[in-house]
Amino acid sequence: MYLLLIYVEEAISINVGSLGNLRFDRGLYAYVGSAQNNVERRVARHLRRHKSLFWHIDY
Repeated sequence: MYLLLIYVEEAISINVGSLGNLRFDRGLYAYVGSAQNNVERRVARHLRRHKSLFWHIDY
C-alpha cells in the first residue's frame, strides 16, 4: 500500500476519462493505492510525466 500526496496550487479542471471533467480546487489531496508486488515500481510510474492513462489517478 502507498499514499500519494498531491498539492494543487490553483483550481483546475481535468478530463478524468469516463468520469468526464472534474474540478479540483486549490488544496492538498491524498490518493491511497495498492501495489501487490512492487510498490517502488508503481510509485515510479505515477511520477513519470509521460505514461499511458490507465488508472483514474493517471489523469
